[in-house]
Amino acid sequence: HSSHKYGKRIKVAAMCEIANILQPFFALVLSMYVAIFLSENIFLNVVLNVLALEFIANLDDALIHTFISRIYDHSTVSLAILQIDYSVNEDDEFWAESNSSKRAVREKLKTDNKNNLIWMLLTSSSSGLGLLGRLQDGRECVNSFSLQIGILDWFTISDEEIIQNGALFMEGTSDGIWAHCVSKQQRALLFKHYPEVTINRPWFGCVNVAGMGLRHSHVDFIAHILNNNTDALSLDASENNFGDDAVMTLFEKLEHNKTLKKINLANCYITNQCAIAIADSLRRNTSLRHCWLSNNFEIRDSGALALALALAKDGDDDVNNTLLAVHMMGTNVSEECQKRCTYLSNGRIIFQEKYT
Repeated sequence: HSSHKYGKRIKVAAMCEIANILQPFFALVLSMYVAIFLSENIFLNVVLNVLALEFIANLDDALIHTFISRIYDHSTVSLAILQIDYSVNEDDEFWAESNSSKRAVREKLKTDNKNNLIWMLLTSSSSGLGLLGRLQDGRECVNSFSLQIGILDWFTISDEEIIQNGALFMEGTSDGIWAHCVSKQQRALLFKHYPEVTINRPWFGCVNVAGMGLRHSHVDFIAHILNNNTDALSLDASENNFGDDAVMTLFEKLEHNKTLKKINLANCYITNQCAIAIADSLRRNTSLRHCWLSNNFEIRDSGALALALALAKDGDDDVNNTLLAVHMMGTNVSEECQKRCTYLSNGRIIFQEKYT
């Protein structure tokens, strides 16, 4: 089966190569036809020659795209600018004279696939990076620059490569590739090491960053993802060394979130103080359906009781009536307090896993 698969790929590659070899002959024949039969109409002659060259350029793009997609499944050609050595002052002279900005040019390079626009964004001094441009006084903008061109295949990239070059890989990855070819484990690894690069990508379903060794510094990025992606319905941030401050900050930043349904903060080093703060947040929350606080051994009776009162069936007007369950297996709550919390919350505080 494997040999048959690679045999088909070799055939496709051979056909692409044959078409590539025939391109100059096609251009030559078309140019001769134009020159011989349409030589009297100079304007039409020029237009047809330009169209012929444009056709060849587009055919090149199509061949490369077909070759890459056939030989390397789910891959793309990645071009990254590693370094630009400006011969003028980059901020005070180059970008001050430009009609654009570095951020705008970089964003456009990520999203646009038209060759002529990409070329302008790379080379123009007035609306691009100025790789081949000059300032108005005639000075060259750039002394030197270095590029890296390669085939980016997320199905074969190792964790070590992601840790070392993740930001570079993301520059050559479209939102479509991110959504369909980058695995959840790879997304979590990218988020851990390059959170500022991943937060503006589309996130959906469960945002799973469990067991990634995240810290307080990651909380703002997690909240940004959840608040800006309405299809991100759950968060699994269990097994991270957050502590009270990070978890309380997370709940504060999610206060106005209306789409998150599940949040898992099991084994995140949460204590009574944080449990009481979470209880206060839950009173104002109407979207969450499940909250996991399991295996946080420092949550004791007072923290559990505060959570139960926030869900109390006969409590104040600001109790939470929409949360289905707070899972608290593996906490340090006494048996007597467990019974009281179960009663107050009408069974929505769960201390023992239910098996069916």
